[in-house]
Amino acid sequence: MNKEFDVKYKEHLTRKILDLKNKKNALIVAHNYQRDEIQDIADITGDSYALARKVTEAEQDLVVFCGVKFMAESAYMLNPHKTILLPVEEAGCPLADMATVEKLKKRKKNILRRQWFHMSIPPRRSKLRVIYAALLQMP
Repeated sequence: MNKEFDVKYKEHLTRKILDLKNKKNALIVAHNYQRDEIQDIADITGDSYALARKVTEAEQDLVVFCGVKFMAESAYMLNPHKTILLPVEEAGCPLADMATVEKLKKRKKNILRRQWFHMSIPPRRSKLRVIYAALLQMP
């Protein structure tokens, strides 16, 4: 693909997203691992649960959550009165997907003896055009 065309296309799409964001009074939040072009259009960037908490402080009722599914679900749980859009529906976290009810019950017995840490794995794709499409579909 022509590099100059790609740059112009991204700039054009970014302008359209920002116009729609303003028109629909939407908030765009992006996880730290998102690509630069996604973070550049985001109103708030941060890490997982912190993003969900920041959404509670926002006045916008429409939120585009550029992260993985469990992060958007967390944002919705803290903000059930808001519309939370996840531009890439399949955006999952392999680590979160490995956790089954059976495994969690088994691990719960040992929770005090273990030290857990969180590691985010970026989704395979999250593009400006997906965010644009999600915003375009909203009334």
